[in-house]
Amino acid sequence: MTFGVELVGDEFYVSYTRGTVKSLTLRLLKPAPDAKLHVYQPLAPGCVRLLRRVPQLDESIVVFEFVTCSVQDAAAARPDYSAVSYCWGTQAAQTSLSLADGSHIPVTAKVATILTRLVADRPLLWLDAVCINQADAAEKARQIPLMASVYRRAGAVEVWLEAGDGLAKVAHLWSEDKLHIVHNPGRADPFTPYRADKMVDVLWSSWFERAWVLQE
Repeated sequence: MTFGVELVGDEFYVSYTRGTVKSLTLRLLKPAPDAKLHVYQPLAPGCVRLLRRVPQLDESIVVFEFVTCSVQDAAAARPDYSAVSYCWGTQAAQTSLSLADGSHIPVTAKVATILTRLVADRPLLWLDAVCINQADAAEKARQIPLMASVYRRAGAVEVWLEAGDGLAKVAHLWSEDKLHIVHNPGRADPFTPYRADKMVDVLWSSWFERAWVLQE
């Protein structure tokens, strides 16, 4: 689901659209047994990597290649890409992202899910866990200051909100008398057709607790 927030008068309403069915059938290509780890190439100053989907005969298979563009120069030509904002979590890499050159990059199950869900409609993506060489401290030091520009120059920012721990947080705060919820029975539920607890679960996602939210 894709959620949006719209201000109507002085009240906020949540709207949503259903993702394409196609996105539910996509899967990452399994690397060949002899596939080598990807070797990241150096980036020019002010440039970032983007993930571009490479068409395959089997349309359900997802394979990427890297392209680069400048985000520092406002006048520079750049492709229309989507920047992904999400909560990293503490998962270890459990699967791999196959690239068109035959190499692969270890990724978490969460990253794999995000990429396969979003790439159906957004063939050019920026996602920090993959587009920044996480094993290169010097590159990370150069790329992190560019992140504000990455989000600013993006054609869209896709926020990945996870359900699962929101209700637990609310219940815990409520039990400690730190949270008070006021319900107006005379007002229509803006979250229809979802039950309120489903929306509470999403809107209390750990994503909202990240300091990076202000930048993204």
